[in-house]
Amino acid sequence: MDQREGFMRSSRSIIMLIGILLFSAVLPIFAQTENRSYYVRADGDDNNNGRSEDSPFRTLSKALDMATKGAVKKITIIGTLTEKEFIMERFKDIAFGFRKLGSSEILVTGKKDASEEERAILTSTMGKNAIIVDVSANVKFEYLEIRGVDKHDSGLQIRSGKVTIGNGVKICNCDSGIYLNKEISNEACVLTLAGGEISNNLGTGIGVSNGATFNMESGVIRNNETGGVIVYDSTFILSGGEISNNGKPSTIEGEGGISFHKYYYNDRGDFSMTGGLVTGNTGKLGGGISFYADSPNYSLSISVSGGEITHNTSKMGGGIYIANSRTKLTIENAKISNNKAEYGAGVYNTGAFLFKSGQIMNNEAEYVGGGVYLKEGSTFTNTSGILKNNTAGDGEGQDIFKQ
Repeated sequence: MDQREGFMRSSRSIIMLIGILLFSAVLPIFAQTENRSYYVRADGDDNNNGRSEDSPFRTLSKALDMATKGAVKKITIIGTLTEKEFIMERFKDIAFGFRKLGSSEILVTGKKDASEEERAILTSTMGKNAIIVDVSANVKFEYLEIRGVDKHDSGLQIRSGKVTIGNGVKICNCDSGIYLNKEISNEACVLTLAGGEISNNLGTGIGVSNGATFNMESGVIRNNETGGVIVYDSTFILSGGEISNNGKPSTIEGEGGISFHKYYYNDRGDFSMTGGLVTGNTGKLGGGISFYADSPNYSLSISVSGGEITHNTSKMGGGIYIANSRTKLTIENAKISNNKAEYGAGVYNTGAFLFKSGQIMNNEAEYVGGGVYLKEGSTFTNTSGILKNNTAGDGEGQDIFKQ
């Protein structure tokens, strides 16, 4: 009995030792794979192996093909790439196509501390689209720039798939920075902004339509001429980051920071704000955020349960503009302050407004409704919210005005 137990203990020890040795041998291979990358540079060659900066591929499509088939899921771009690749028969007017890449996320990045010469830039000179992501693509971008040439090129278009914008990304000088338009009903169409900057685009910073989903966790959307984020029949979840200085301050035009619409479909379209900063934006109706239920039969339920909406400007609804009586707005633990408008500097309400908690303070109306403007037929319930120190030029409705 003692000999058998001793033998079993010795066997277990040997098996454990073998397991440890195997794990120790395999672990560096996993780590090596994790840190490996395919490299792409404009003066490279697709006949190279792409495994080092000294032997890069020439085209991004070659690197994507290798990353899709193999264990290495990282692509490092060095310098500027401008190329036209007919990846998709339906979308020939593109520079870079991402399609059928599989379920594993592929990281497309530049060098984190790249010199100006080596800064990764993807650009289009065709007056068309720089990048299209389509069909079962799972991509993350870091430390690179997507740049239009004359503000008539689209930056990044997502028709299906999952895309994450991470640290060090800049999308600028395009017609629209990013456009999500879900074209395949059974495919995901999701963008997560987890860092980076979408700025200085002629049109919208980010457009979302047709049942797509946009999650904003951090990053900055700023200085886009038409507006920051425009959403049609889609989902927008704002939990962090900054949406600032979008619109046309000189003429008080544009869509402001966020313009949210239920347009064609009543069963599509959800908005929630739990954090983030919406500031310095200008819109004709709704400087910070505007909400529309565009059909008489549609309704909207809006939750703002965190974050700050401040220093925005509009003709009506400096902070928030509610366009339709079928919209229900609930504000809780959010701050709406220092916004300006002719009417309803803090909130312009035509629907049902429940103010559970938070602050509406220091907003300034040129005429009436410094804090809240209530259009005829609308409702307002304040349970524990702070509504004070708002001003109105006509002296009526400093904090609240009822039409």
